[in-house]
Amino acid sequence: MRLAFRVIREQSVGSTNDSAKQGGMQGEPEGLVVISRTQTGGRGRSGNMWSSPPGGLYMSILLRPALRPNEVLRMSVFSCVPVGLAIEKLTGLRTGLKWPNDIEIDGRKAGGILVEGVTRGGKLDFTVVGIGINANAEPPEDEAPNAVSIGRMLGKKVDLDELADIILKEFETFYDDLKNGTLRKEFITRSSVLGRAIEVTGKDIELTGIATDIGEDGSLLIRGEDGQVIEVLSATGISLMILGRRGSA
Repeated sequence: MRLAFRVIREQSVGSTNDSAKQGGMQGEPEGLVVISRTQTGGRGRSGNMWSSPPGGLYMSILLRPALRPNEVLRMSVFSCVPVGLAIEKLTGLRTGLKWPNDIEIDGRKAGGILVEGVTRGGKLDFTVVGIGINANAEPPEDEAPNAVSIGRMLGKKVDLDELADIILKEFETFYDDLKNGTLRKEFITRSSVLGRAIEVTGKDIELTGIATDIGEDGSLLIRGEDGQVIEVLSATGISLMILGRRGSA
């Protein structure tokens, strides 16, 4: 499917997601892209602050997928795939994907995804895919101690416009593949979580076990200490910590 992207570039906004969301509420067709040099109110999952210094890539894409509201998790998780592929194509670095929505390089966080859905009349009206990448800048150590910039890993600066262009090209393929199993396979091959001992905590969950699989719906399957497999169906308010090496208990 060919998406007609319309890119708006800003020097500073509160949040690119909020700007794209406003466009969606006003009836903008899918393909609207908001890119900003900085954000004063950038956010990650669960309302956490996303530090947005100059040198990072901060962009949001407005899409109107034919999905049900309860399928937004799939979009949130698998949106990591085109972003990871874009970084790999531009830099040659191998990316890891940490469920539900972190982009890693060498085990350190280089970016993240925030997908927000807006419903009307019980149906999904549109989604906004927010992308934040530590391209040439890193958040302060006290805010994100495990973060790293792509520029640091490369030893040279990343061209932000070129990275954004490749991400948009990858999203065209992503949109076509959203309804089949290709994205799940791509995610699994890059997963930094599967086969590892993890701890998942949230408002209604506290679980330690081995991450065993990613479902077609984007859910994470965890084999608990009692051998029972639990399916985590939501990324909202969830914190995931890796406890050990692959295959460890």
